[in-house]
Formats: sequence, structure tokens, C-alpha cells
Amino acid sequence: ATNAAAVMSAEWLRRNPALFFGGKQICAFQMVQEYLELLESDPCPLSFVKSHIFKLLGTVDGGFNHHAELRERMGKASTLHEVIETVTLLHELRNGQPSYPTGTWEDLLPREAQAPKTHGVGGGGGGGGEATEE
Repeated sequence: ATNAAAVMSAEWLRRNPALFFGGKQICAFQMVQEYLELLESDPCPLSFVKSHIFKLLGTVDGGFNHHAELRERMGKASTLHEVIETVTLLHELRNGQPSYPTGTWEDLLPREAQAPKTHGVGGGGGGGGEATEE
């Protein structure tokens, strides 16, 4: 055993690419815009694009979770132009207001591995201890 601690972050990073960006909040629509710009030099299949955008804008305030008609439109989009139009409409519904992804890197950790929330000095328990199965 390596005693290494690790987390699987791929799914969370698809929802919030700025997850490990020092806690800085970056608007989901800004990240989508940057992603779309990257597609100009590094294209990929439309199904990948739609999947990534669904993840980025699916659960943010004012995202696809709040606009079923635009979620359906995105699902039916068959060109990059249609995808961009749908994202633009969704952003316009927010009147250009930013929408931030939720969650932090700590949300990636299994509940047992999260640091206990302590208040004050001490925090109880000494040292690392063995992992146990429940």
C-alpha cells in the first residue's frame, strides 16, 4: 500500500473546471464561452460538446435544470451553431448575470474521509488511526 490519499474528480471537474482554482468562483457561462473558443483550435465530436455543456450548465442557478425547453433544444441540437444559440438564449434569460457552479473539492471526498468540523482549539483525537469498514 502506498498510503496515498486520492479522490476521483473527473465528474466534478466536468461540472466545475475551476474546482481546484484556489476557491475562486468563475461564472459557468464564462467557462462555457472559453470551452467553445477552445473548440475552434481543438474540435471534438458534437456529442462531447453537448455533454460537457450539459454538465457545466445543468445545475447552476438559471441553468438547464430551470429551463426544460432549452434543455430539450440542446439535446436536439445537431450543429455547433445550434449549441451556441441555445447557450446564448440561456445566458440571455439570466440577463447576463453570472451563475456559479456549486461544490468544492471537499465535496469529492467520501464522508468518512472528510475532516471533522471542529470549533475552537483541540479538535479531539490524536493522530491518524486505521481505516475501518462499517
